[in-house]
Order: sequence, then C-alpha cells, then structure tokens
Amino acid sequence: MDSDAFPSELLNGRRASAAARPAAGDALMRAWDNDATHARDVAGKRIVAGMAKPDGLLVMYRAMNAPSEGLLTCRSDFDAALEEPSP
Repeated sequence: MDSDAFPSELLNGRRASAAARPAAGDALMRAWDNDATHARDVAGKRIVAGMAKPDGLLVMYRAMNAPSEGLLTCRSDFDAALEEPSP
C-alpha cells in the first residue's frame, strides 16, 4: 500500500494507476480554485490576524460555526470536486 494515510482507493475499491494520480490531483486543485475557496481563505486570514485580540478565539469559534460556513465549505470543497471531471 502507498504511504497515503487513508488512500482513496479504499473508498471506491479501485486502484488508480501511478500515471493517473498526478492528473487526478491536478483536476482537484483546479476544482478547488474557485470563488468560495478564495472567500474562505480571506476570512481565515482575517480571523488568524485577530487571534491576538482578547476575543480572538471566540470570533474564530463563531465564524467556524456560523450557519453560512457549512454551505460555503460545501461550495468550495465537495461541490467543486464533484463538478470537476477526473481523468
């Protein structure tokens, strides 16, 4: 087995060829380069910048648990991966 902590082949029962793995990785990276991911990055940097403030941890907790965060995570990650055709 590869050195992957949890290889994706265990999930689908197929083993990707060594040649297909870089192409699949490139496809996922293109999928994750989207507006929702960029919005999450901007928000994350803003939160990290405010961590030194007295309420920084509480602000981070609230941001991570905001009702809108789940939808944004789906749009930036799971939905994007589903839309990108893998080679």
